[in-house]
Amino acid sequence: MTKEQINDLQECALMAEIGEDKDCSTCSCNGCIAENQSNLTANEYQKAALRTANSENLEDLLLNGVLGLCGESGEVSDHIKKWKFQGHGLDKEKLLNELGDVCWYIAVLAKALETDLETVMNLNIKKLKNRYPNGFESERSINRED
Repeated sequence: MTKEQINDLQECALMAEIGEDKDCSTCSCNGCIAENQSNLTANEYQKAALRTANSENLEDLLLNGVLGLCGESGEVSDHIKKWKFQGHGLDKEKLLNELGDVCWYIAVLAKALETDLETVMNLNIKKLKNRYPNGFESERSINRED
């Protein structure tokens, strides 16, 4: 955590003790954001998630991000495999926790690529609108040009 984040976190805690709110839009500590989960934007999530990244080196973030994403996605698929083919129950809470881990690694990868999650999401929607302008169609999927 940076010195600025520590100072902001301490200020947030002090203000909370006396019943006042700090303007979270100027806060770097991520503490306020993490407590208000229901209103997180993708970029606020990324900022809060990156607070726990163990490096600021872009190459390290890229490698950690891709390996972690593969590992966590594998945990999601393993749970579904065991449910579908091995008689295990479908544990929604476990899946939601694993999906959260997948999101964390996507946030790390976006940072490694020096972009934010909202940009990644917008680029994906643009691609999908171009590929399927009227919604998904099997024929367009089979005969894709890109």
